[in-house]
Amino acid sequence: MSEKLILITNDDGVHADGLKALQKALSVLGRVIVVAPHHERSGTSQALTVDAPLRVKELEKDFYSVSGYPADCVCAAMYGILPRRPDLTVSGINKGANMGIDLYYSGTVAGIRQSVMDGTKGFAISLVIDTNKTTFYWQDAADYAKIFAEKMLAKGYKQGGFLNINYPNIPKKDVKGTKITKTGDRRYFNDLKWDKDLKGQDYCWLWGDYNSFTPIEDTDSQAISEDYISVTPVALDVNDYKMMEELKEWNL
Repeated sequence: MSEKLILITNDDGVHADGLKALQKALSVLGRVIVVAPHHERSGTSQALTVDAPLRVKELEKDFYSVSGYPADCVCAAMYGILPRRPDLTVSGINKGANMGIDLYYSGTVAGIRQSVMDGTKGFAISLVIDTNKTTFYWQDAADYAKIFAEKMLAKGYKQGGFLNINYPNIPKKDVKGTKITKTGDRRYFNDLKWDKDLKGQDYCWLWGDYNSFTPIEDTDSQAISEDYISVTPVALDVNDYKMMEELKEWNL
């Protein structure tokens, strides 16, 4: 059997601790090739660079940085860097949660979504970090990612979807287990901070700070709050089939 080929990307950049932990953990499963942004690209969702060329640098063997966004990284990997289509793509380990509404903004999630759109199975994984934490359990999350990757390589996944994993930032011994979840309801304080630059020109900085979540059973946020690992199946199909039927009655 040929050696497994695994692509890793992220949105925290090539120097992120979570990326390094993930690379090391998955390297025992096959050939791992990292293609990640030059620097942090959090909150960039499915953005693609179309107004400038991408700059690709091979920092070391099988470790590349790309000037664009996570989706750019996956495209560069799929259509130029990789010797063939990977057997698995993993995006992460993200520094911070990707739950609920985060899935719309997350560059981490966009990386795996782009890979699935290009015909490869995979998952995203994030470490749910409280802003007051100073200890990060990267290795525990990476160990779980390895176990999960082995299962996914063996079992596969239906076409048109991916898995989104959130791992609580607590010691492995305190993790109660894994729950299969749906996306929950996370809320943020959104703020636009205004100031003036050195030339006296106005500028603003958009900032969102986590507020709370709605306690709904079987959601990612609820599972994490109870010290479980959350695994959420996410489909690419965004059609509202009920509304399609209702629109037929509008006599358009």
